Amino acid sequence: MPIWIGFCPTCQRSGQFRPLTRRVHLSKPSSPIVKGVELVKRSSRNWIWPDPVKTLLPNGVGLPCMIVVYGPPGSFKTSFAIQAASAWCAEKGESAIMFPFEMGLGVQLQDMVHRFEATKMHFRMVDTWPDVLSTIEPYRLVVVDSLQKSGVSADEWRSVTTDHDKTLILVSQVNSAGDVKGGMSASHEADVAIELLPGGKFIVRKNRSGMCSEGRWVEPVGSEVLS
Repeated sequence: MPIWIGFCPTCQRSGQFRPLTRRVHLSKPSSPIVKGVELVKRSSRNWIWPDPVKTLLPNGVGLPCMIVVYGPPGSFKTSFAIQAASAWCAEKGESAIMFPFEMGLGVQLQDMVHRFEATKMHFRMVDTWPDVLSTIEPYRLVVVDSLQKSGVSADEWRSVTTDHDKTLILVSQVNSAGDVKGGMSASHEADVAIELLPGGKFIVRKNRSGMCSEGRWVEPVGSEVLS
């Protein structure tokens, strides 16, 4: 049920409504792991985008590492994360796990999985930290979308992934100033910090493995709205 304290979408007045968001510390049973190939069966479109990590970091990046991706709505953050993870899966010949806290396992995620042919990726919604720990155990790449919706700090995510030989792609929302929402601790923890901008543009703000850069990593696709 929603919590009536923020903004009401019906009467367009503030002070009344705020949606209830999902956080991993809630004591609810988690959904089973869903394979990307199963989500593809529910979607119809198929687009191919470039490997974003190789585009933004042509000299490579040391693994394992923590990559923070942040930007405003419509800057392709989730698209970037899924495409980067899918390219990693294809190169390594193994699966990656993604926690899609932001959008769940619904139609939008199904469409992205099909568009990027992310059939080697696995997906799961979790509600407790023990479920997170047991889920990530067999994987070497973990994707979290988003940091804010997970309800867990960046340093906690790093402590159970990168510090244990796992690569982490951490998607983050931004505040009104365009910085990582909730503070810059995520960028400080990261080995690579990438700011994505509307129109497929990017700025590599931090790169412990090499130089920073900026440019365009993908052309917008018609009138499609990606997140």
